[in-house]
Amino acid sequence: KDNNEVIKYGEKSANIFLTIGDSINYINILPFLSTAYFRIGNIDKAISLETIRKKYIAQHYGKEHEDYVHSLHNLGAYYSHKGEYLKSLELIIEEYELTKSSDVIISLAMAYMNLGIYNKAIESLNVIKENDINYLTSLLYLSLCYEGKEDWEYSYKLAHKALKEYKKRRISLNEEEMNDLIMVLIKAGEYKQ
Repeated sequence: KDNNEVIKYGEKSANIFLTIGDSINYINILPFLSTAYFRIGNIDKAISLETIRKKYIAQHYGKEHEDYVHSLHNLGAYYSHKGEYLKSLELIIEEYELTKSSDVIISLAMAYMNLGIYNKAIESLNVIKENDINYLTSLLYLSLCYEGKEDWEYSYKLAHKALKEYKKRRISLNEEEMNDLIMVLIKAGEYKQ
């Protein structure tokens, strides 16, 4: 859990792998290093390492490889946190073309939302079905989309639908989902909820 230690030993390992010509283990250590750099706020270094990994995987294993998709996901998140939303969207669209999972759909919708393209985000989120594990998240993000479009009434309706779904499923929300739901309910004037 100590990112500085991860970086310290990860860099040592990476240098050894490069010195002995072990490119496979070098590439395998890069996601740990990029994540650690991201966590300490060095997003540029995280992007640099993940870009090296993405290129290597594409060249040696192909773009359909799961590690390539994972690399696209990481890069999309890194660019988003850096505020480069168009670059993030480009990477997430490529990820979506390779795997149409609901997790990627959520990322795609978030990328559109960051750019204020609410109709595309809504279109993406409406693909997620009620039996999907990300359905609750899709309701929360749909609510935020309609809030962004200043359709407060429908945003409020979706927030309540999400709350009802949460109670029905009796699942716990992660911190981000809970914050999203709270924000929507506050904006809808539902302070007691």
